[in-house]
Amino acid sequence: MNEEETKTAIITDFVNLLGWEIPQDGNMEYQFGDHNTNVVDYAFLPAGTSKLFVEAKPQGTALQEKHQNQLKEYLLLDNVDLGILTNGEVYELYRRFVNEDGDVETQLIDRITLSEFPEYAALINIFSKSQVTDETYVERLKRINNIRRAQEALEENHEQISNDIVNLVTDSVGEIAEQPTKDSIAEFLDSVDERLAEMTPTGPPDGDTDPYDVIEQETGVEFRNGDVHFVADVSARDHLRDVIQVLFGNGHLTVDDLPIPAGPTRHILNSEPTNREGEEMANGEEVVDGVFAELNASKETLKQFTETIVATADDARDLQDSISTTEDPVNTGSREVSIEMLDGDTVVDGETGDPLFPVTDWNSISGEDSTKVGVYASDFDRGLPFIAEHNAWGFVNIASEPEYFCIYVNRPYQQIQLIGVVKDIISKNEFIEGRDLDRDTEEIDDSKKVIEFSDVYQLEKPIPIGEASSRMQGLLYTTFGELRTAETTDDL
Repeated sequence: MNEEETKTAIITDFVNLLGWEIPQDGNMEYQFGDHNTNVVDYAFLPAGTSKLFVEAKPQGTALQEKHQNQLKEYLLLDNVDLGILTNGEVYELYRRFVNEDGDVETQLIDRITLSEFPEYAALINIFSKSQVTDETYVERLKRINNIRRAQEALEENHEQISNDIVNLVTDSVGEIAEQPTKDSIAEFLDSVDERLAEMTPTGPPDGDTDPYDVIEQETGVEFRNGDVHFVADVSARDHLRDVIQVLFGNGHLTVDDLPIPAGPTRHILNSEPTNREGEEMANGEEVVDGVFAELNASKETLKQFTETIVATADDARDLQDSISTTEDPVNTGSREVSIEMLDGDTVVDGETGDPLFPVTDWNSISGEDSTKVGVYASDFDRGLPFIAEHNAWGFVNIASEPEYFCIYVNRPYQQIQLIGVVKDIISKNEFIEGRDLDRDTEEIDDSKKVIEFSDVYQLEKPIPIGEASSRMQGLLYTTFGELRTAETTDDL
């Protein structure tokens, strides 16, 4: 095919797949600069500024250095951050950036063939309309570049690193350890290189993957045995930075999910470097463009921050799945549960008018002030009938084991309505065995858990949403003491 046929048959479909459309998002045969010879095949201009150039060549034409230099020159001339050079079969991805010396450079990010698209879906998606327009591509490209530089440095300095490690072990342990260290060092350095390769963003785009899996794959942070585990030789602050950057880079979180609170006065993440009282963060840092993190905390607290952030990302991913699209009674398997809200604060059986849960006050529930309590937002029509039928709440990712679990009911009520005494936290498969639920359980990730309750109570005095909270989202943690005295969610 010639160039025009290649664009019509392949490349236009490719850019449409990334969410770009002509003429809504840009131009074909876009002329720029001072010379009418500067014409790029596709230019995408969100907000009127060139962000992505795509230069096409005929199918069957090998991509040569002259083609590469042409695209690089175009990026520099029009100050364009991203470029793709393709013949419809091979796709070369480029970026323009400012180096540490303040000089502007262009760099080949990767060279991908059509057959490799599934493997590199997340990398290709960096060039999508969604990530280019909200600029999440910036942090992702920085991360990829840092990984590549680390791999190159590891390869170039392999012999020196090996000798340094052997000498260090020998000096510390004795010459008897020299040969065993030499025998093991190659395997060790190979494992480091493999781990770096695993950290390169892969998998489906736009946050479709489980955020817990992405975090474990790209940062080394692990969620097991009811706890968050950091790599020993990486600081907790560095881990938290990595987690935040990966979640925003993969599209699991956006600024619309902010702020994410931490305790009565702080925000873990906010779109401004301020805490919940409007004062400057004690140790705020802009970890992603327009996203500020509170890093002034102990290692254990930063682990808790990590769990809360990832749980919020997971909740954002499942938000649409948790919202009922019908006001009909919810079929939970064995019977239909019809519910109503009486006087705006008591959940009752829609048929009998009787409370579905025992109504109680805080003094009737035993618990120390320091007792850990999880709080999760639920849709009224879907989540509450599930709790009433199964005496359980699911399906969520949870690493900790709180003693109590509160349910915040979403709009229009916007109150913490229920509190359950946690009996057990079980796997998805344990829960669904023998049950016929009203949803396709194959669509539920196997990593999801179900919180089983020994008792569930309706709070006599629900806790309404406060003025500082735009919404309640994700799995949050508080204490029994804070809940007992809270006037609104701002106090948690």
